Amino acid sequence: MCKVARIEWTYRTASIQANEVASRVRVEVFRDGQPLTDLIDAPLAMASLGQPSPTTRVVTFAVPTTPTDDPSELAFEEFPDGVRGHLDVRFQVDGPDAWQVRAIESTIVLAELRPALAAPGAYEWRESYDRFEFDGVGVIHADPCDATSILELSY
Repeated sequence: MCKVARIEWTYRTASIQANEVASRVRVEVFRDGQPLTDLIDAPLAMASLGQPSPTTRVVTFAVPTTPTDDPSELAFEEFPDGVRGHLDVRFQVDGPDAWQVRAIESTIVLAELRPALAAPGAYEWRESYDRFEFDGVGVIHADPCDATSILELSY
């Protein structure tokens, strides 16, 4: 079992059809085909693909806000059988641009509760990282008459 606290993507693009209005990109995350809805993707929720350059995007998982919640509690999603073969990400592109995606680098930030070295009997969250690369993903294109273009990554 692993606990995913955050997912990061760095995508490198090259314009193949420049336009004055950049395409907006939304991110959806799925575990075994089921959407994970408690995501924090703001203020980048509708961030655009920049003109040809690397762009980093981060999605974290939200902590439910109730009076009994500990504000220092780390938010995460559990993947009982690990991330590989169970995590899918969908980028939805709305806008008139077309982009050649040269590569996407993704870092999965895993959280683990471990004993604190400085305080016997206390525990603290520690992060570890699992990195993935998706090379030569291809063209993402959305015409103004199209509702959406979709790029899916399977881990």
